[in-house]
Order: sequence, then C-alpha cells, then structure tokens
Amino acid sequence: MERGVGQADQQPFTLYQIRETATGEAIGGAGFFGPPDTDGVVTLGYGLVPSARGKGYATEAVVGMLKIAQTGGALIVAADTSIDNDASVNVLRKTGFVEVDRTDDNIFFRVVLAADPDDTRIRLVTEDKKRFMNLLLLADEQEDMIDGYLDRGDLFVMGDDTLAVAVCVVTNEGNGVFEVRNLAVRPDRQRHGYGQKLLRHVESHYVGRIHDLIVGTGDSPITVPFYEACGFAFDHRVPRGIADTYDHPIIEAGVRLIDKVYLRKTVDSAEIWDVLDVNGLTTGRTVKRDLDGEVAVEWHYAFNWLVGANGDAGWDDISPDT
Repeated sequence: MERGVGQADQQPFTLYQIRETATGEAIGGAGFFGPPDTDGVVTLGYGLVPSARGKGYATEAVVGMLKIAQTGGALIVAADTSIDNDASVNVLRKTGFVEVDRTDDNIFFRVVLAADPDDTRIRLVTEDKKRFMNLLLLADEQEDMIDGYLDRGDLFVMGDDTLAVAVCVVTNEGNGVFEVRNLAVRPDRQRHGYGQKLLRHVESHYVGRIHDLIVGTGDSPITVPFYEACGFAFDHRVPRGIADTYDHPIIEAGVRLIDKVYLRKTVDSAEIWDVLDVNGLTTGRTVKRDLDGEVAVEWHYAFNWLVGANGDAGWDDISPDT
C-alpha cells in the first residue's frame, strides 16, 4: 500500500492506495476516518476496482491496515458494510473482526488490537465452541465445513474469551493418528511463533496416545512452508481437493488453491518431554531421553489434574509445593 498524496500530516491514520505488487497498478484504496477517538477507536474503510475483486487483495490490505493502526496506537478498529455485501463481510470476518451490531441495511464490526503478547496460556474448550467462529474462519472460510469437525474435535484456545490469540481444532482419526483440522492466529499476532507454540502444545496434550500428526491444507505458498518449518513432511496430494469441496474459490497470497495437500509428522514422545521439561519442573533435573513412556504419561495426567485443580493456573504456575 502507498500513502495518498498530501496526507503526510495525518500519518498514519490517513488514506492509502492499494497497488498490485507485480505491476504496480493502483487497484483500490483504504483509509481511516481520522485518528483514534478518546476510547482508542479508529474507523476503517476500503475498496477495490471490480477487476481486482475476489483475488485476496482486500484481505491483504485490511491486514496491512490493522498493523498500521496498531503501530499508530489504536486500540480498536471499527468497520461496517452493507448487509448484502457478502464479499466484504467475509473479508472482515477473515481478518478477525467481530459483528457488534446491525441494522436493516448495514452490519457493524470491531476488532480489538490491544492484547498482551505474553498472554499465551492455552486451554481446551469443550462448550460453546462456536463463539470462536470468527477466528476459525481465518483458516477455513466455509462455516459448514467447520461444523463438520468442530463438535467431534478438540478445540484448543490460546488467550482468553475477551481476546483469543489463536485456535486449533484436532480430531482423533484412530490408531494413534490425530489430524489438525484448523489452526488460526489473529492477523495482528501472526509471525510471532504462536502457531508453532500451539502445535507443540497439541503434541504434548496427546502424549502417550499420538504417533502421527497430519494436516490437510491447500497448496499455499504460505501455509505449506509453515507446517514444514514445524517438522511436517509431504504425505500425499488430493487433486482438486480444495476446488471441488468449497462453494467459492479459495485464494491465499494471490494464488487460487486447487489441490489439497496432506502433510505428516511422526511425533517423538521423548522430544515432547524434552520441550516441556516436566521432570525439570518438578525436580530441577533434566529429562532423560530414555524416560519410561508410561511414567511420562502419568506425569502428564498428574500435571493436567494439578492445573485443573488450581483454577486458571498454567503449567508455569505449578510447583512441587502445589
């Protein structure tokens, strides 16, 4: 994006041109309706020329504007769109906005930017899972697809109900195989390691039961490298597994996703316990790689019980004296 001419004195809450990266051609605009008010709220607007719509540019632009707003000190970004503008509604939901009101003509959204980056406590949510639908839609754009696995899956949430940072849904496919069905991180918290931390927690949660962790995703230039960096490797490809499943084109980083790619990671329980350092937490000693698996599982269950018995306590809050 490029700042509009004559707007330097209003930076950063000003107008910006949206340009196509490859050609440099202006394809739209985005901007704020003035600086934040006394409550830290700033209002966002954006638009694209018709030929540029449906290619993911609006989503990328809104994510960029959220980063600008946060850098500028805004706490909340507001936006609204007409009730029949499905494309704009989808863009706002995908980028973390939550509906706060609606009239006969318009839907009003807000997204909270102020979050404690250290608030990375992870918990398993078993009730009212759909309250996290806006985050889940970041990773899976079609709600009825999410409905197909949300109830039977385990939902892990990082952060609290007021401001969840990331979510992950995992299903048990049997024979020690668990599948990551959904992994999403708030746009303003992406590329900070939260997704990797959530995956490590998932592996530790199923220690003693998990052998392989798999994930099926579009052949995206963003998503596939992320999972590879987390230790996953290519397993197999389903031709048109994305294109023939969703009711609309799925576009990421300007690329339409067609095939579905499955990646697999064989989970080493010894590595999990090295990461968690459970033995060190209780005794101050380092975990040995020849630690008996059954003992490790019992420790895991014991610590889960301790955490649950101590209200909102996290792993780091539990000591030998608890």
